[in-house]
Amino acid sequence: VRLTRVHVTRSGSVVTVRFRVNRLTKVRVTVRDRHGKVVGRSPLRTVAPGHDQRVHVTVPRRAAGPVKATVASQPEAKAPAKPKSKAKAGG
Repeated sequence: VRLTRVHVTRSGSVVTVRFRVNRLTKVRVTVRDRHGKVVGRSPLRTVAPGHDQRVHVTVPRRAAGPVKATVASQPEAKAPAKPKSKAKAGG
């Protein structure tokens, strides 16, 4: 899944994150403050392709700005785990 045009604005305690996706997926937005500490996280949301998405995340007023936001898509259903290869006894 490709995420593009990520744009972050903050007004008081509300951070608005705009972005686009190239196909239907679930995303979670994480907001970090100047020190890299996570100050806000959105619930997992289903977003559709084809138009700008907007997600609002509430952060504490005291969160040190400027804030950074990362948009992460939920991975596809996990592939079955590969069986661990047994080390062959070398003679």
